[in-house]
Parts: sequence; structure tokens; C-alpha cells
Amino acid sequence: QAQAAAQGGDPQGFQQSTAGAGAIHPHAQALGISAATAQLQQQQLYALENPDVEQMMAYQQAQATYLAQQAQYAEWIAQQQQQQLMAQQQQQQAEAGLTQTQQQQMTNTTVEHQEVHEEAVDAVPTPPPGGLSRKVSGGKRSVVSSAAFSAQPTVQARGGGYTAHEDGIEEEEGESSSENGYEDEPEGILPNDEVIREDGIAYRRRKSGDDGGGATYPSNVAEMYEMQSAGAYHLASPDSKYEIYACRVDVTQGDRSTEISLFSAARPHMRGFHFSWLGFFCAFLAWFAIAPLLPEIQRSLHLSRDQIWNSSICSVAAGVVFRVLAGPLSDKYGARWIMGIFLVCAGVPCMCTGFVNSGPGLSVLRTIIGIGGATFVPMQYWTSSMFTREVAGTANSLAAGWGNLGGGITQILIGSILLPLFKVIYGETDPSQPANKSWRTVCVVPGLMCCVVAFCLIRYSDDCPKGNYRKRERLGLMPSVSAGKSLLAASLDRNTWLLIVQYACCFGVELTMSNAAVLYFTEAFGLSIERASAIASIFGWMNLFARGLGGFTSDMMNASNGMRGRLIFQSIALACQGGFVVIFGYTRSLGGAVVVMIIFSLFVQASEGAIYAVIPYVRPPVTGSVAGLVGAGGNLGGIVFSIIFRYYQYRPAFII
Repeated sequence: QAQAAAQGGDPQGFQQSTAGAGAIHPHAQALGISAATAQLQQQQLYALENPDVEQMMAYQQAQATYLAQQAQYAEWIAQQQQQQLMAQQQQQQAEAGLTQTQQQQMTNTTVEHQEVHEEAVDAVPTPPPGGLSRKVSGGKRSVVSSAAFSAQPTVQARGGGYTAHEDGIEEEEGESSSENGYEDEPEGILPNDEVIREDGIAYRRRKSGDDGGGATYPSNVAEMYEMQSAGAYHLASPDSKYEIYACRVDVTQGDRSTEISLFSAARPHMRGFHFSWLGFFCAFLAWFAIAPLLPEIQRSLHLSRDQIWNSSICSVAAGVVFRVLAGPLSDKYGARWIMGIFLVCAGVPCMCTGFVNSGPGLSVLRTIIGIGGATFVPMQYWTSSMFTREVAGTANSLAAGWGNLGGGITQILIGSILLPLFKVIYGETDPSQPANKSWRTVCVVPGLMCCVVAFCLIRYSDDCPKGNYRKRERLGLMPSVSAGKSLLAASLDRNTWLLIVQYACCFGVELTMSNAAVLYFTEAFGLSIERASAIASIFGWMNLFARGLGGFTSDMMNASNGMRGRLIFQSIALACQGGFVVIFGYTRSLGGAVVVMIIFSLFVQASEGAIYAVIPYVRPPVTGSVAGLVGAGGNLGGIVFSIIFRYYQYRPAFII
């Protein structure tokens, strides 16, 4: 009960739960200070968000509770030391056989020493309200205030995956900073010092001057904002798996991050961000690994043009169904598991490409591999659950753009690097002969990458900032979501259908280009597979920044003009994309075609980023289902455009 009260930041509940214990244990005393600290920090956040008189009074009351609890703890420590000292004195007196007068003199001396000690305790500056100990980013690093070292043994302030016991801290999840608690702290800890623990080693760091002085608490609103900017926004909600985050968060939006630290991989926000785009990147590698091999496969299996385009249509068709399913499944089970399962479903059949011996077999194989394209939905859902709506457009577009970059990388990796390498290995360097063994072996590489990344993201990341869905549902910290109701709510919103049509017109173009670019440059300009693959990869390479630029521009337009600004930019990008696609179809020189392809690729990716910047606003409770339906619209557009290319020549197909 005491620990539960401490987790909730409830000093009064803590006092009531320990009142009948008879003797207050050191752990309980430490938890009492931690409870008051948690309440103080929470009131401080509220006061910053709403700097009115009522919130400031609540903050001052929480501060007074914290100081009273700390004074009580100091008094208890003094009493314990006095009792221990008197017991030692009595034992020594008994052994030495002292007279009664001598014993009275020693007792008076003990009392005088105790009074001096209490005065020294009162003179010590109050430590900052940083809590007794903190779990940072999965337990890799802990920040511990100096107050923690006045209590033995040390106790974690909030549950958060830890269990208190008499020998220190036992961590239930993640990694602890030290095996035996905090027994190896550095010497000379002053009241305003903090200790950084990394790789099991304690480091002392001074928070102010060497005298340990300075104001402990802010005295006005300006100082409170200054303190927030120094790191108070990193505090987690009481029901979170973590206590503080590496990123600044907004507790009113489920501890989502308000910033994107691209060069950080700290859990949970940036770890989830990087695994989201990396998972989709590997899925794209497997999804389109066969595309640059189609000329070799066509020669080796003697397939017609229609059979090749049938397989390309099938590779996109599977994504329509599974993207629709991925949305509500992400709402219910979290994006982490859904992405991992889809990666395995795409990676294993990709490694089996060498067993294909016919056109129908190729179509069936590419249909199964196409499940990997559905990882786009959990990727977008994952980033939307990690970042606030104000920066979700940039986060979603960056993750999607870097994931889509796999479409460009696979052209170079498979068509221009691995295929020539395997041709040399198997001795199939004669261009007049099909490289039968080479194309059958090369797809093992992207398939294996999918399986490895799937294991890593499931093992080393989180579903949302506060932890994993399954555990939170079991603990009653989040409601159980019905996948069917989630999908129904998203499908009944007309904005969802408008975004489906718009996304079909941009992502459908990208999918078609990923399948058709190598074939187009080999047939229209007579290039080799290696050269055509290198040029076609430029279209995908634009994802490195273009989609992120689209999301960022949408966020900027939203800041100045609201949702109307987002929609204006989205419409402009779609119109420019359509115009340059028509120009690309009429360009007859290789250099001109490459330049125009770069420009229209820029607008294609920007349109995609702008559309998914709007997704978090449509139906926030069922964001996964909305993202799934819109993403399925992109695959549906790819099917429609692929059918057009199957029945028309390239120029009229580009115009349509």
C-alpha cells in the first residue's frame, strides 16, 4: 500500500497506509519522501501549464508537504542514530563497570552530541525534487539525487518495473545500473550533487557551485519556466513504465514527445521511431527485390510482358487487404508485434524466390511477399503514438520517407551490386545468356534482413511511450480495443475516404514506378539492367528528404494557417505531381527524363508526407484504422495504375 501511494504521488495515502505498522521501516520512510517528491513534480508541471493562482497555491502546498516529509525523515534518522549510540554506550558501560555518576555524565554528553547533530541536519540545504532514483530510457542510465544516499537501503521512488528489498533494487524489466543497489557511490556527495550511473559505474556531477548552495525551488513563474526548459518536461505520467524520458514530452497527449532527436536511439520515443522506419525499409527491400530482376526472370522463364505485369499487380494487391487489417490490429495489439509479424511473412518467402519456375508461381510468390508492404500502417501508427500532433506530420513523413527509400536502395543493392556480384560468383557474365543461378540466390539477402530486424524491434522497443499494450491492458492501465469497432469508426468518416483517393494518386504512382522504372529505361532507352537500375533508384532516393519535407511544410502551414494551410499545400503538391508525370511521358532524351523524374518524384513524396500529416487529426482514438484504410488506398492506386500499364504503352499510360 505504501509503495502504491508513492507511485501515485500521494503522501497522505502513504501516511495512512503506514500508520498501523508499529515501527516505520527505512524503506517506508524513503517511499514517503518519494511520494512527496512525485506530487511536487506533478504540481510543478500543472503550474507551468496553467500559471494561475490556484495552481501556484497547489504547487506551494506540495512543496510544503515535501519539506515536512523530509524533515520527518531527518528526525527519524536522528532518533535511530541516538538509539544506536545509547545502546553502544550502555554496552561499553556494562563491560567497563562504570559508576552511576560516570554513566549519567556520558548520557548527558550523548544528548549534547545529538542536539548538535540535529542542528547540522536542519542546516543542510534541501535537495532538488529529483526523486530518490530514476530509470532513464530502459534502465541504461540512472540519475540519482543526493537525497538517495541518506537512506540505506535505497528504494526506487515508483514501481516502474522495480521491486524494493533490503539489499537494494531488483529490476523486473530492462537493465539495472548496478547489481547490488547503489553501494558503490562516489565519495563527497554534496546536497546539490547528482550521480550519473552508466555501465555500472557511478559518476559524480556538480549541479551548482562547489559549495552546494543556490536556490532549490523556483520563486516565481519565470524561474519555473526556466526550470522546465532545463529538463522538467522529461517527467513521465504516473502510469508510465518509465519515470523520465530522454525527450521532452506532453503528458496531456499520453507522454508523446514534442521533439524529434534524430541522432538519439533512447527508449521509448526515438527507439520506436528508428525501428519503425527501419522495419518498413527492410520490408520495401523484400517487397521490390524482384523488380530489378524481372528482365532476367523474363528471359530465364520465357515469360510474356503480360505475365510480368500480372506478377507486379499481385505484389501490390496483397497489401490492400493486409493494410486494412493492420490498422485495427495495431489499435488492439500495438504496432511493434504487427510490424514484426509482417516482416517475417515477407522475409521468409523472399528467400524462397529461387524456387519459382513459372509465371503463376511468380505471381503467387510476389503476392505473399506483398504482405510486407502492409508494414507501412504499423510504421505510421507507431510514430503517431510516439509524437504529439504538432510534430507528428514531420515524424510520420520522415519515417515513411526513409522507409520508402528502400524502394530506391533495392534497385541499386539488388540490380547494380548483388546481381553482378553473384554473376561473377556463378560465372554467368555472358550478357547473351540468362543469369539463372544469380537471380535465384540474390533475394536471400533482403529476406534475411527482414527476419533479423523483426526480432530486434520486438525485443528491444516499446508499443507506446508508457510501455507495451499487453502489459498495460493486463494491469488495467488502458482499455481493451475492439478491432472491428475501430475499423468501423474509421470507415464511417468521410474524411477517411477523401484521403484514400488522394493517397491512391500519389503512393500508387510510386508503387507503379518502382515496378516499371527498370523496364521502362531498358525498353525506351536501350540501357542494361545495371544502368537502368541505377537510374531508376533515383526516384526512390528522393524519399531521403522529400517526404519529410512534405510533412514539415505541412506542419509549418498548420502553424500559420491551421488545417486549411495543410490542405492548401497538399492540393498544390498533388497538382504539380500530375503535371510532371505527363511531362515525363513526353520526354525523349535520357537526360531530360532523369531531370523530370527527379522533379515529379519530389512532388510525389511531398504529397504523401502532407496526407499523412493530416491522419492524426481525423479520428485520434482509431488512428491505426484510419492509417490502414488510407494506406490500403495507396496500394489500390498501385493496382489501378499497373493495370493501365499492362494494357497501354508507356506514353499513354503516363498521361492517364
